[in-house]
Amino acid sequence: MLCSKDRRQRVQSLTADNYCISVFVPANMTNYSQTIDFTVNGPAKQFLNGKFQEWYATEIPKQVSKGVHVHSIVSA
Repeated sequence: MLCSKDRRQRVQSLTADNYCISVFVPANMTNYSQTIDFTVNGPAKQFLNGKFQEWYATEIPKQVSKGVHVHSIVSA
């Protein structure tokens, strides 16, 4: 957790009081410990990413055709 020591202790107390256990899962290892990440969340993220790319690819030309400078679109 990237936060102050006091905040980290409060979060740890809150999770312990609610019978939650915090564990460290190394990067790129969740597919071994959390099947839903691999079977559900992965395809859902790919679907949403594809939809965003479709929207973005159509939105930029629309804005440019209205005279909006590309820099102001991508930096907004």
